[in-house]
This record gives sequence, structure tokens and C-alpha cells, in this order.
Amino acid sequence: MERDLGHVLIVGGTGMLAGASAWIAERASRVVLAARHPDRLAGRIGAEAFVLNWAERNAPLPAGPFDLALSWLHEDGLWLVPRLEALLRPGGRSVRVHPSAARDPAELATRDGPPPARVRRQVVILWRNADGSWLDHDQISEGVIQAIRTPERATRVVGDG
Repeated sequence: MERDLGHVLIVGGTGMLAGASAWIAERASRVVLAARHPDRLAGRIGAEAFVLNWAERNAPLPAGPFDLALSWLHEDGLWLVPRLEALLRPGGRSVRVHPSAARDPAELATRDGPPPARVRRQVVILWRNADGSWLDHDQISEGVIQAIRTPERATRVVGDG
């Protein structure tokens, strides 16, 4: 078994990242799964469910601090990134997932702005497969898991496209 990931906050982990969320839950001492509808997956993987709709800018956030935050937010939720990273312990790690949407990976890696000085950020960029097909849920989760397993790597591109 790999080392304990400590206290982990996952935002946007109930759909395509469900596999990564389950993997994290097996390796963390506490997992808070924040989403609009977290109950089903949280119950299945043994995580705490926290209802969060990032369209509500005044929505409360779960109590931290956290050692790791994994987040996949739509464009309209990017304002939440600084609030999530503020919940991390000094030396904590933020793993941000971005879909490629035909953008330059170098631009994607910087679109969240700089992380707080006390936080390490990793960026996972979801690209297409070499044949032009979209990544499936397993490929996406495996790419995120590989990012978590290699904290020294600042950017990971998943796919070949």
C-alpha cells in the first residue's frame, strides 16, 4: 500500500474522476467529496459528502486543513481555485485538472494564476488520443492517479493528441 495521502478534498470527482476518487479514498485518512450530488459516490467509497454548487459564490466550503486538493472545475467555477487552495496546509498540494478543448497546453498550465507560496500545484491536462478520440473515464482517472503518484512533476498531459 502506498503512503497515506492524509486529508484530501476532491471537487468535481463524481463523474469522470470517480475512479481516481475511489483510488484516493483507499489511500487517505480522510476524504471530503464536494460536488452538487456527492452522496452516492461518497457512500460507496467511504468519503464524507459535502454538497457544493460552485455557481453559488458565497457557498461555504468544508473545514480543512487538507494535505491534498484535487479539483476539476468548469470555466464558471475557476474563481473557486484560490478558496480551495487556501484550505491546504503549508506544503499541501493542489492537483488541477483541465480539459484541452484544443488549447495550447502551456496556456492551460497557467490559467488558474499562481498558487499561494505555501502550496505546490500540479496541472493535469486532458488531451485526445492519437486517433482523435476522447479519453475515457479510466484513462482520465489513471492520468490523475499518475500525477498524484509523481508530486515532483508539475504538469502531466494525458493522451497523445
